[in-house]
Parts: sequence; structure tokens; C-alpha cells
Amino acid sequence: KHSATIEIMVDEKFHRQGIGSALLKKAIEDADKVLEIHRLELLVLTDNKTAISLYEKHGFVIEATLKKSAVKNGMYVDEFMMARIRQEARLNVN
Repeated sequence: KHSATIEIMVDEKFHRQGIGSALLKKAIEDADKVLEIHRLELLVLTDNKTAISLYEKHGFVIEATLKKSAVKNGMYVDEFMMARIRQEARLNVN
């Protein structure tokens, strides 16, 4: 209940139009305000500098490198595990 994983993908023909940023912003808003998620996680290919930059702008940090965990163009490639922890989140144990 406190942690969730998200995936966002935007077709190449729609890149650089703010769609990924809008999707990510909405996912974060819903995770924070509706679902009250404390920790939001995602995976991103290590060579996807644009996506990494976007995630960092929204508070995600790289926590680990998963070696050869994905396949791209028939080759094994690395992924970063990134996470964002909600700052104002408090543990409410009843």
C-alpha cells in the first residue's frame, strides 16, 4: 500500500511535446493525493538521457543499476531503478 511502480511510454512520433511530462505529473499527483503512496518507483534504460532528466526534474533519484536486465535491438542493456519518496508522507500505523 505504501509503494508503487509506474511505467510511462510515449510513441516516438509524439516525443518532445510535453506528453511524458504531463503523464508523469498526473501519475505523481494521483499517487500523492489519491492513493497516498509513499514511494514511487520506475525503471529506465541507462542510455535514455531524456527520460532520466525528466524523472529527475520530478524528484526521482537513481538508486541502483540493474545489469543487462532489458533487451534493446537484440542486445542486453542496463536499466536504472529510480524512486521518488513523498516528502510529507508520514507513517500512520493504527
